[in-house]
This record gives sequence, C-alpha cells and structure tokens, in this order.
Amino acid sequence: MDKEIKRISSESTHQICSAQVITSCESVIKELIENSLDSGTTNIEIRLQNYGLDLIEVIDNGGGIASSDFDGITLKHHTSKLRQFDGLLSVKTFGFRGEALSSLCAVSELSIHTYSTSDPTGTVLSYDHAGCVQSQLAKPRQPGTTVSARNLFRQFPVRLKEMQKTGQRELKACARCVTAYALAHTGIKFCLSHQPSQSGKRTVALKTSGCSSLDDCIAALFTTSQAKSLLPLCSPDSWLQILPEDQRPRSITDSQERILQEMDLSGRISSPLPGMGRPAGDRQFFYINNRPCQLPRLARLVNEVYKLYNRTQHPFVIMHLRLPTDAIDVNLTPDKRSIYLCHEHLLTACLKAQLQQRLDLANGCLSMPVRGLGPGLTDYPATPVLASSQQASGSVDADPPDSSSGANSPTPICR
Repeated sequence: MDKEIKRISSESTHQICSAQVITSCESVIKELIENSLDSGTTNIEIRLQNYGLDLIEVIDNGGGIASSDFDGITLKHHTSKLRQFDGLLSVKTFGFRGEALSSLCAVSELSIHTYSTSDPTGTVLSYDHAGCVQSQLAKPRQPGTTVSARNLFRQFPVRLKEMQKTGQRELKACARCVTAYALAHTGIKFCLSHQPSQSGKRTVALKTSGCSSLDDCIAALFTTSQAKSLLPLCSPDSWLQILPEDQRPRSITDSQERILQEMDLSGRISSPLPGMGRPAGDRQFFYINNRPCQLPRLARLVNEVYKLYNRTQHPFVIMHLRLPTDAIDVNLTPDKRSIYLCHEHLLTACLKAQLQQRLDLANGCLSMPVRGLGPGLTDYPATPVLASSQQASGSVDADPPDSSSGANSPTPICR
C-alpha cells in the first residue's frame, strides 16, 4: 500500500461527503421539502416507488428555477441564500449550505422539470453524478418544480442492502418527516403516496388540504378526537415572572433579556388527565423558528414534567419556539436538525415553569410550586449549551423534586 500522503480525487471526495448529507430516503424527502418551502410553494406532493429506492419524486408549485441557474443549482456550495459566513446569524431559509441537490446527484440519477415565469417555457434537465447538466429539453408545465431521484444508493451496496431489508421502517420514517413539516406549515397542502413497484397500485400514506389552523391539521393527520383532546401552549406575559421568586435569576444580561422578550411559545400538548396521553413518545414534534429539530434536553424536560401528573403515559407534543436568529446555531450537522441554543439553561427553566402552570391549570391545581428547578438555580450561564441530536448517557442530569420551595402565587398563563 502506498503510504505517501496524497490528495483524494475530487470525484471521490464528492461521493464521500454526499453520502453523509443524503443518508436515507427520509433525508432526500427532508431536503427536497425544504427546497420547495423556500421557493414559496403552497402544494407539495411526494411520490415514492419501492420505498423510495427506485424513485423519489417531489412536486411543488413554487417559483421554479430560472434558466440562468440550471448549471449552478447542483454544484457543491452553490446557493442563493448565503453569501458570507456572518450571514448565518440572520439566515431565515431552511437551506443555505448548497449541498442537497449536489449530494443527491452523487447518490442517485437526478432529473428536474421546472418552470419559472421569467422563462418562456418549462425545461426538463438531467444531471450526471458530478452535478453537470447531461441533457436539456423544453417541456411545458405550470410554475413550479419536480425533482426526481431514481435508483438511490446504487453506488453504495452496503447501504442499499440494508435499506432493502427495512423498507417498511423507512416508509414510516418518511411519513413522520412529512408530518413534521405539515404540522409546521398548516396552510400548505401535503400529500405522500407510495407505489411498491412501477406497475403496482399507488396508495396515499398521508394528506392535508391546506388547513386553516393547527387543530385542523392535527385532525387531518391523526384524528378529530386527538385534536380536540389537546391543550394549547402559549407564552406568558413575562418569562421571568413565570418563575417563582426564589428561583428567579439574581442578575440577567442584556442578551438574555432580549432573547426572553423575543421568545414565543405555541403548540399543543396532551391533557395530563388519565387516559389522555400516549402509550409511547411517538408523537412529539419540536420546532425552532418552524424548523423541525431534535432537542433532547427539552424533550426530556417535557416528558419529566408530564410524568409528574400522568405517570403511565407520554404526552402528544407539538412545541414551536420562535427565537432571534442570532440566538441559535443551526450549522452543526448537514441535516441542520441539531441546534445550539444560546442561554439554553435559562430558556428551559422558563419553559418548564410555563409548562407546569399549563398542566396545573388543566389538572385543577393552580397553586402547585414549580418542581425540579431547585433553589440553587438562580444564576444562569451566558454561554450557549448544546441541544444535540445525540441523547448521550449522562449528558443531562435529571432535576430532583424540590419539596422545600413553598407555593407561589401563579402568574397569568398566557399573554
């Protein structure tokens, strides 16, 4: 073996890195849905064939792709959403790394049918594995884009074989992914369908009709009774005032104060009454600025608080947090699902207090103290704390019940 250090070829580098961005059929759907949302679509249809391994097709009615961008959209780190590194502090789009379509070219056979009103007609484009245009054909269509990824992971035999064995599980993961985006974008129509083979019957896995409210969307994706059984989540008049006096910080920085003033909470949670929760934590969705993400510490906190009222069940949770863009860092992993939260310790303490007051109200116990914060948590660190996608063992200490704190007068539960 030649031990001389040499540069890896650009083609090999492209394939290695792309396989980390596109890891499954679910990740393909996630990236293409986000592209559609960034394009201003009101209708997203996802079609799978053979659990996505033969074909994943995402159709939208967004703004389409202008002909001047045909060559650049599939090249690595080419994007219209970011120009300089410091732009990450203010980015509001889902995508910004310029990796998704480039990586999809490397792991599948990619074609795009798109039409932008800035062009005379629609165009069908085929790309090679390097992201270069192979063919271009004029073909009319309504404004929008259809992205088709065929023969996924054919160059990665181990991954392909594994996914062939777990097709049903992958389909469920795809459905959960679409559900997460549908719950965050209630005014947009979503449809996910699956066809076992090219000649097989296509079945609809889930569908929404552009719901006017979150409750309507929950009813469409789950059941009407599920939607009616949930409690609304909302922000208090003051995040600091929601904390009992003996647990409020002795001092607070300007940054912490600004973030708390701008932080907004919305969503739904199961009633804590017996029989109103779930046998498992399979319906829990967390969002930062409408971005589905994995917040294991917050998820653990929500479940621990809920267990104080209902020890045998898990809550159905949809929790939306709106924070200043400069208070979060979404550039941790290629899928942008792991997020740093600035002042996470303080934010979660406030969320815990508000959540308990909400469950107290539903349980008819308005005077119960906020449990588990502890008298020592009075100074909150000003450094960011990782909200990781990996729930590492021992990474978060459970808050012990605090029986010493006395009852405090409850503050208004919502603004």
